[in-house]
Amino acid sequence: MSAWEEWSSVGVEYGEVFTKLQQLHINGCKRLCCVDWSDSLPCLTQLEIKGKYGIEVVLELSLPRTPALRELKLGVCENPRLEELPQTLESIHIGVNNGLESLIEAINKGQTFFLKEVHIQKCCSAVTLLPECLPTTLTELEIKNCEKLEFPMQCSLKLSSIRRVTVMDSCDSLRFFPLDFFPNLIDLSITNCENLESLGVSSNGDGDGDGMLTSLSSIYICGCPNFVSFPEGRLHAPNLVVLEVYRCKKLKKLPEQMRNLHPSLHTLKISDCPELELFPEGGLPPNLIIPWAWNCPKLIAQQMQWYLRDRRRVFCTISKS
Repeated sequence: MSAWEEWSSVGVEYGEVFTKLQQLHINGCKRLCCVDWSDSLPCLTQLEIKGKYGIEVVLELSLPRTPALRELKLGVCENPRLEELPQTLESIHIGVNNGLESLIEAINKGQTFFLKEVHIQKCCSAVTLLPECLPTTLTELEIKNCEKLEFPMQCSLKLSSIRRVTVMDSCDSLRFFPLDFFPNLIDLSITNCENLESLGVSSNGDGDGDGMLTSLSSIYICGCPNFVSFPEGRLHAPNLVVLEVYRCKKLKKLPEQMRNLHPSLHTLKISDCPELELFPEGGLPPNLIIPWAWNCPKLIAQQMQWYLRDRRRVFCTISKS
C-alpha cells in the first residue's frame, strides 16, 4: 500500500462501511495524505496510524465518529483534530507537534472521563501541559522527545491516580521533581533530562504524612548530567524496591538513612557516577539482594563500609580504563 494516497468514502450510501470493524491499523503508507472516513465506525475500539522503518505518515486528520473507541495511536500526522474524543477512550498516543494542543483542548472540555494512559512524543513546539487539566482517572503519563514541553509541578495533585511517570529526552525546563506531586506514584523513570538537578518532596507538606511516599516502588534515573541530589533526609519510601541510577556524573551521595527509610529495597544498581562516594549513614537496607556498581571508582573504594546481612551478595566492579 506504499502508493496509497487517499481514502475516500464518496459514493458510499449513508457512509455505512466497515460497520463491524473493531481494529484499524495504518502503517507505513508514506503517500497517504487524505482520509475521508465513513460517517461512523460504530464498533471500532482501536485506531493506529504510524510510520514504519523510518517512514513518517503525514496527513491532515479528523477522527470519525467512534462511540466505542478505547485506544488511539497517532504517528506523525499534520494538525490532527481531537476536539471531539469519545468518552470511552482509555489510552492515547500522540506523536505530532499540534496534536498535544488539540488534546489539551479536548481535556479542558471534559471529553476524557475514562482516559487512563497518555503517551506524548516528538512534540517540538513550546507547549505547556498543566497537570491540573489531566483527568483524575489517568494512571500513566509518558513524555518522550519533547524538549520544549513544560510540565509545571507546584501543589500536589491530591486526587490524581497517576501511578507511572516516564520522561525521556524531554522537559528541558525541569530542574526539580517533587516525588509527592503524584500521591499514588509507583514507578518513576527519567532519562536524558539535561537540566534535572534533584528529586525532592514538596515543602508545603501536601504529601502523604510528613513526606512519606507509601506507594513509590521504583526509581530509575539515567543520563541526567546535572543531577546532584536526592531529598535530604526526607525520602521516606518504605515500599521502595528498586533504585537505579546511571550516567549522572555530578551525583555525590545516595539517599540518606536508607537502612531505616527504605527497608524493602532489594535492588540497587549504579553505573557511571564517577563522583559518587558517600554511603548513607547507618548503612544500606537489610533486605538488599542486588547491590551493583559499575564505573564508580570513589564509591567502590569505600566498599568495606557496606553493611549487608549477607556479605556474599556484594557484587561491585569497575570498568577498566
